[in-house]
Amino acid sequence: MSKSRLPIDEMLKSVSNLASAVSLLGFQHFGDTLSSIRPTQPNCSRATRFRGFSILDRFDPRGAIREVMSVAWHAAALAQRITSGEDKLFLQEFQNKLESFSLFEHIDYALNLDAFNSQTLSQLVNCVAALDPSISVWATEGVGHYFANCYLANHNEAHALMSDPDLLELSKASLVPLNAGLGLALAEWLLETRNQPLDRRAIDAYVGLCRNNCSPGYEGVGFEALGLAARSLHPHLISPIDALLSIHYPDLVDYFWHGIGRALYFSPTQFLPLCSGPWQGFDMSFQEPPHESGRRNAVAGYIWALTLVNIRNPEIVAEFLSRKATHLLEPRAFVNGLCSALIIWNNAQPGQRQVEDFIDHRAGLSEGRLSRLWTTYVQLPWDRTLRDHSWDERRLGSLFRYQSLVGVIDSES
Repeated sequence: MSKSRLPIDEMLKSVSNLASAVSLLGFQHFGDTLSSIRPTQPNCSRATRFRGFSILDRFDPRGAIREVMSVAWHAAALAQRITSGEDKLFLQEFQNKLESFSLFEHIDYALNLDAFNSQTLSQLVNCVAALDPSISVWATEGVGHYFANCYLANHNEAHALMSDPDLLELSKASLVPLNAGLGLALAEWLLETRNQPLDRRAIDAYVGLCRNNCSPGYEGVGFEALGLAARSLHPHLISPIDALLSIHYPDLVDYFWHGIGRALYFSPTQFLPLCSGPWQGFDMSFQEPPHESGRRNAVAGYIWALTLVNIRNPEIVAEFLSRKATHLLEPRAFVNGLCSALIIWNNAQPGQRQVEDFIDHRAGLSEGRLSRLWTTYVQLPWDRTLRDHSWDERRLGSLFRYQSLVGVIDSES
């Protein structure tokens, strides 16, 4: 342990209690509960950037949650100035998590929307296009979540949310993050509003919601969100959902556990830097699933989240490999999660260089063990099967589970 760790822990102590008690997705429910105490002020001034501050936000309970996250982000930025090495990497990862989640959860702030916003989904996506490309993926996912939540707040059930003729003009690059946000909103809504014990009817309802509302070919994106919502907000439901899916929808079990793996990356007990052993959630991805399929998919989902959140900082993934390579009981699942995430990012950010820069990170590593690990687990798998291929956009939804990647490569490429 470095000498800087103790004072940094003290610096972040004010946000530690909150993150220990509230899950990553739970921030939104905590804010929603507080907001119900008083009416929303539609004309309230809002900060349009996560890193900024707004005095009036402090009087908005949901804005207060956002401001706590801003304080934490700035605290981590300050802490990076007085530390180095691995501690600095962990702080950067913490900032990356905060930024990606805040853009997703507080998209109304980022786009300066009010409670009575009436823009269409296409208009909202066009607003996101004005943001920096490196953050627009999270914002687009937030738009899908926001749009579905607004609809569900005014209707008893969602229907054909992604089938409106107006959506035909949407960029194909936006479809994966949009369906991811929409799927999560549907999963949260189903688990929160059910008035009966979880049974096959509830699972049938969720499968129907995904098939009726997700874009054709992207239903797997929605199915996977059930695992993310269950692990983050209703962990006591994981076993019964797994049992029901295993009996009635065995082809969806993989998606469910992939979502759980993603949730484990954002586990509140692992969220803050330096307060526990790094990436303990990865160990949980082996321990929690009761079967081999669950383990493979939880590992792949965890690595998926690790890769996407830190796409601009490949050195963080390199450090993960340095620490965990000897414990990769599912090396193929690691490769699957990483390469699937890179495919999704490439699809959502056409013409950008983030993936190429990520893969080529080895060029900045000195020859030795870490360089060999990067070649084995990152560069070669990508080069051999994916770099020079295009993707079958009709099958991108299937990437939200562990599988062979051959099927998502366009056969004509």
